[in-house]
Amino acid sequence: MRSILALAALWSVPTDGVACGYEDPTAISLGVLNWSYPEALHVRTAVWQAENAGLLPPRGKAPTTGALAFYRAAASMSRLGGLLEAEAESRAAGFSIVLIPQVLWTRFVPDSDRVSVMTHAPGPLAGEAVVVTNEKVVRALLDRRLALRDAEAQGLLRIYGEEATQAAVRETLTLAMRSTAEAARSHAGAALREGR
Repeated sequence: MRSILALAALWSVPTDGVACGYEDPTAISLGVLNWSYPEALHVRTAVWQAENAGLLPPRGKAPTTGALAFYRAAASMSRLGGLLEAEAESRAAGFSIVLIPQVLWTRFVPDSDRVSVMTHAPGPLAGEAVVVTNEKVVRALLDRRLALRDAEAQGLLRIYGEEATQAAVRETLTLAMRSTAEAARSHAGAALREGR
């Protein structure tokens, strides 16, 4: 009788609140992710090597689970969405980013005048391109400490999907990162002119 009640309780749990590693590190399955996206886990090794080389912040400096870590990651995804929205040319098809090792999915869906950012999504849509990376890599890209082509060349970021969708996502992200660099240069120029 107890097993029937336990099974009924499990069956009634809503599936729209899928846990990620920020909330419950035991709820994630990196093996399944690696099966769906071959060699995705190589990103973890590349991040570890970049941390050791000083290209990314060292391990252990910031929490990797819990509410604070989740909100930091969500803020990075929201910031990226803002850059995608600001870059009119970057409105390619939607795509998803999954941050590992926490397996936090975020979908970026362009509309006619904006880009919707859905953090904590249950996963990508069928046929959608997927970017596998780490939150530190996203922050380094946003802060212009790392170029997209270098991140991809070093294995810190992997793009999956059809060739055409991979190319579209690569171009979209490159344009968004370019606008970040231009904004930073513009801000620095204005500060110099004002004598700051």
